Amino acid sequence: MNAASGQAGSGVAPGSYISIFGAALSDAMLIYSTTYLPLSLAGVSVSFDVPGRRLSYPGRIHFVSPGQINVQVPWELAGEPSADLKVSLLDFSSATIRVALNEYSPAVFEYTDPGSGRLLTAALDQNSGLVTSANAVRRGSVVQIYANGAGPVDNRPPSGDPAGAQPLSSCRVTPEVTIGGRGATVLFCGLAPGFVGLYQINATVPADAPAGIQPLVLRVGGVTSKTASLPVQ
Repeated sequence: MNAASGQAGSGVAPGSYISIFGAALSDAMLIYSTTYLPLSLAGVSVSFDVPGRRLSYPGRIHFVSPGQINVQVPWELAGEPSADLKVSLLDFSSATIRVALNEYSPAVFEYTDPGSGRLLTAALDQNSGLVTSANAVRRGSVVQIYANGAGPVDNRPPSGDPAGAQPLSSCRVTPEVTIGGRGATVLFCGLAPGFVGLYQINATVPADAPAGIQPLVLRVGGVTSKTASLPVQ
């Protein structure tokens, strides 16, 4: 499923993060510790195969545990309708699962707000402060939203490698962003420099957006994200 929204169904996008759930997927719990995402972690690897075209690409591993693996879908799968996913642990491999692919699978990353205990959008205000229930973003200001699956980018880095800053890896299609039901002006959409597969969307909070915890929605390529929550003042 989409690692940001926790949803499945419409397909996952190349370059995005997915979560794989199962049993006996790993003998350990481990998160990557390098500047890039490795091909294998704790003896675990993930492959994406397109048998009809004799293509096989490795996933880049972010996290492994006995019940869950987080992996970046290879950018090289762009344009393919589906791929067969397989998890391997040392010399043992799972059955293959057919995974639907889509050019876009937008979702906002979320975190648990310590003040309210609710899930909020992972976002920074224009002073680079974390947006929380106690630090709501101001109407008319710029908010940096962190997202998954926003689609193809220019200056695409290799799978597993962090995005650069010069030049930026900008989205080829600008997403629509609504906050509190009002359209927000998107100033930038692209991969966050120094991070692997993480999209950064800079948008101006509408001046007429309602105050309080407001719904935030992304839409790109005809695909709409799950609704997230953003504190606005």
